[in-house]
Amino acid sequence: MWIRVRLDIGWIDLMAAIAFCVQPRHRSAAIQQAEQAWSRRDDFLVTLSVRSAFDLTLRVLKLPPRSEIIFSALTVPDMVRIARFHGLIPVPADVDQQGKICPDLLRRCLTPRSRMIIVAHLFGGQTPLDEVLKIAPGTSTIGRRRLRAKLSADGRSR
Repeated sequence: MWIRVRLDIGWIDLMAAIAFCVQPRHRSAAIQQAEQAWSRRDDFLVTLSVRSAFDLTLRVLKLPPRSEIIFSALTVPDMVRIARFHGLIPVPADVDQQGKICPDLLRRCLTPRSRMIIVAHLFGGQTPLDEVLKIAPGTSTIGRRRLRAKLSADGRSR
């Protein structure tokens, strides 16, 4: 895996970020604008970070204790800590030199207790997921509406 040595941000983006920091805005309007920048469909949830989104997802899913989550072997250490905090077992899936999960090794990681596969896209790279999606037993997605409905019912967020 090659680590990129350039930032994907220009001076105009940096100046806009500074302007947004000092300009007062209504929070819900800013969140809605950020979500719409990514998709016009109602399928995005803005969170503080990937780690906070992962924690939120695990709280809503309430996976059985000792369920396994398969992580690409090169991953963000805090993601593994979050899984352990929820009583889940992280299982590493080896990657090749380009950072892609090796399909054969991924198949060996799968057990009846496997509930999720997490692939880290590190250092600005994007790992192809075609093979992972073919191997994953019964893939599904969690929509923003379901998460929001659950959080609203718990009284945590609107």
